[in-house]
Amino acid sequence: MPFSWKGTLDQYAGRLNRPADGKREVRILDYIDVRVPVLDRMYGKRLKGYRDLGYRIGEAGRAPIPPDFIFGPKDYLEVMLRDLVRAKETVWISSTSTDLKVVRTIAEALSKNPSQRTERTVALRLKVSKDSESAEKAIRSAEEILRACSCSAHSDERVRCNAVLIDHRILWYGSLAPLGYHKEEDSILRIESPRLAEEMQSVLEAPLHQPIADSG
Repeated sequence: MPFSWKGTLDQYAGRLNRPADGKREVRILDYIDVRVPVLDRMYGKRLKGYRDLGYRIGEAGRAPIPPDFIFGPKDYLEVMLRDLVRAKETVWISSTSTDLKVVRTIAEALSKNPSQRTERTVALRLKVSKDSESAEKAIRSAEEILRACSCSAHSDERVRCNAVLIDHRILWYGSLAPLGYHKEEDSILRIESPRLAEEMQSVLEAPLHQPIADSG
C-alpha cells in the first residue's frame, strides 16, 4: 500500500531497526512509478522522511556511495550548481514551478559552463489557475532568461516531474522543484546512475510526444 505520511515510515523503519543477533545493516527497497503523478508525489514526501531518519539512497543492487545524498531547500542549490557548471554533454531540467530568482541563478551557472557543446533542455510546468495570467507571464520571462544562455526552454501543462539529468549519468529527483518555489518539507535526491538517468529521460520526454487534450 503506497503511503507518504512520515509517521508510517517511522513505524516501518523502526521495526526494521530493532536489534537482532547478526544484524549489521538495514536496507529498504522503495519502489516508485514516476509515470503516475500521485505516486510520484508520495515518494517525494517519503524522501524527506528517509533523510530525517539518517538513511542514504542508493540504486538497488549496489551499496550507497558518498555522492548519493538527499537534499532540502537550504542545501541543494550549491551542489546542483556545481554539477551544472561541470556538465560536458547534456543538461535536462524539469520543474513543476517557477521562481525567477532561482531561474536567474541556474542560468548564470549554465553560462559559466566552459563546454559550448552542452545540449541544454528545460521544461517548465504551465499551471492553469486563477492567477494563470501572472503565472504565464513569469514562465515567459523564465523562458527568455534560459534561452539567453543557450537553453531549449519550453512550458507545458503536462510537465509533472521535478528532475535534473546531467551527462546521462547524474540524476536529481524529488518533490523539490529545481527552478521553483519550495516548502520546508520538500526534498530532492542526487544519485549517479546511468541506468536510472536513462529511465528518467524517457519519462521526461514522453509528454513532449503526446498531444494535449482538447478541453473544448
